[in-house]
Amino acid sequence: MQQSTYHHETQSGTRLVFPWHLPLSARLVTGGLLLPFALFFGYYAFSGLVEYIRYATWQEWISSIPGFILMLALTLVFAVPAWFSFLGKGWVTVDKAQGTIEAVRDWAIYKQRRQYALADAHCVMLTEEIKSNERGTRVSYTVQIMIGKNTAVLLYFTDNETEAETFAASAANSLALPVQTQRQQL
Repeated sequence: MQQSTYHHETQSGTRLVFPWHLPLSARLVTGGLLLPFALFFGYYAFSGLVEYIRYATWQEWISSIPGFILMLALTLVFAVPAWFSFLGKGWVTVDKAQGTIEAVRDWAIYKQRRQYALADAHCVMLTEEIKSNERGTRVSYTVQIMIGKNTAVLLYFTDNETEAETFAASAANSLALPVQTQRQQL
């Protein structure tokens, strides 16, 4: 997955922007598996609601509330993850002039923003996660800015070791932070 770092010149200095999103293959597989179920349950929730609006008495309305809530919940259980995988993206903006790191997750209808002080960042962490089971081993890499003791801000994730190392070195160079590596066996 190719990701880029963008440099924006502002009046106060340079801002670095690190965008990220799920790879296209993951978005298509997730959406392809979840969306049909969301559409199925959503269709029956909507058509049932329309029918009750047109023909039902108050006693039928009261007795159908639990079923409608169940159909709505089943629709949302499948629709929300599909929405997040298709439209979810994020970016990290580092403003050196103001000394801030802003992590943004954009869900198309809501943006979650977290802001941290650049002075609290102590390293760029390259984490190698090894997941083993009876079918084989999968290795993935994440690059994060470590802030304080327990806070990590995601910059990049991939399955390619060379890409991860190159991106971590570039990010560390841009932020003037050291690179630390970590290996996790899951």
